[in-house]
Amino acid sequence: MLKTRNEELTSLMVAARDKDLKTCMKLVKEGQDPKLVSEHGLTLLHLAAINQDHGVDIYSHYYSLILDREDVDGEEPIHYALRKGDYHFAEEMLRLRKAGADNLLQFFVMHNNLDFAKLVFERDPDLISFVDIYRKSLLHLAAQYADRSMCEWLIGLNLAPDAKSERGSTPMHFAMRNRRHGADIASFFASKVPKFNKKNNQGQTPLHWALQYEKLEAATRLLDLGCSIRIITKSMMNLLHFCADNNKLESAKLVHRWNGNLIRNSCQDGMTALHIAARNGDFEFCKWLIASGVDVLKLDNQGRSALNYVKNDNEELQELLSEAEKMQQP
Repeated sequence: MLKTRNEELTSLMVAARDKDLKTCMKLVKEGQDPKLVSEHGLTLLHLAAINQDHGVDIYSHYYSLILDREDVDGEEPIHYALRKGDYHFAEEMLRLRKAGADNLLQFFVMHNNLDFAKLVFERDPDLISFVDIYRKSLLHLAAQYADRSMCEWLIGLNLAPDAKSERGSTPMHFAMRNRRHGADIASFFASKVPKFNKKNNQGQTPLHWALQYEKLEAATRLLDLGCSIRIITKSMMNLLHFCADNNKLESAKLVHRWNGNLIRNSCQDGMTALHIAARNGDFEFCKWLIASGVDVLKLDNQGRSALNYVKNDNEELQELLSEAEKMQQP
């Protein structure tokens, strides 16, 4: 809270901290700019957050004009209100911002603020059992948005590391969508759940998700931890087919480095990864598959080559596959 006392503030900011809405509105009418930001990133809303008597009125009035922003320490007005102990004010802030969170514990878990999550839990421990409309627990959300420490804390509060969402996905699946901490969280969950690479209701494992979202470090970690590179779906689609189906070339290159034989395999309908990439019109994917040794002449169960799947208006891809077929003709 020293930032709100030990720096130069506008008279409007001081009023937001110490006075009422009427005083703030008078200063704005006289020419004060409510959008100004202090040296340490404070806005009028940060100051209103610590106004015990009139903060809610001031914050609510100016919120749509200013919106929340972080100060130099990465804290928003909601952090200020909660640290001051004004739980209901923080809840009102959450309601106004429509942040995709149903409660304060969910908000701070998704923002990876462990200290503030603990403050909320101390105030309302029942929130730990929260699940969203997709049956995702706080641990699912932590796996996707937070770090290992948050996940460790939640498991310490008896949240199940193998809990399933509405579609049967575990926290490990959602860790594969984590931009920064997926690999580290993967190692942690692997130590807690022996069979951590389970399929969800769509037949996809966490490794599928890592490849789909191109989280290559996390995918490599899963493979290092023992996940099979040869896993297939009910339609006999292997991981290279899966990458082709989702236009994920960098993920495909990783899969191929781990197993160069998958490029020879066909799905249940006889399609190779090249058939799938050609159907999707993915020139770069097809070019890479050809350079990597895919059988361009192979026919699917309908007797069609990859070239037959290229749309008529995609002349560049037609030319690529046509030339490749000529090169592989006996």
